[in-house]
This record gives sequence, C-alpha cells and structure tokens, in this order.
Amino acid sequence: MADITLNYRVSSDYSINILPNTTVANLKNMIRNNVPFTDFDLYVNDTARDVRKYMDPQNM
Repeated sequence: MADITLNYRVSSDYSINILPNTTVANLKNMIRNNVPFTDFDLYVNDTARDVRKYMDPQNM
C-alpha cells in the first residue's frame, strides 16, 4: 500500500491508501471521491510512492 498525502493551505490533510498498481486515472477518481475539491494536479516523486498536491487558496 502507498500512503497518499494531500497538503493544502486552507484545510486539514487527507490521507488515502492505494494499491501499488493503481493508475493515475484511478488515483484521480479516488481523490475526487474522498476529498472536498475536484480540481487538482498530482506530483509524483522519483520513487512514485508519494503523490502530493499543493493547493493555492485562490484556486478553490
């Protein structure tokens, strides 16, 4: 399982556990269904284990 942390300035963090073979498209759907916003970008680190979203309040 991978731990996904979404960080943004206007609310608390959300963590979502996903399976290792989850596609980006499926991950976007999981995030859409589990966090209170729908517009986001995914940032993946070199190991592809952490996906982090930094959201500017003016984009909400």
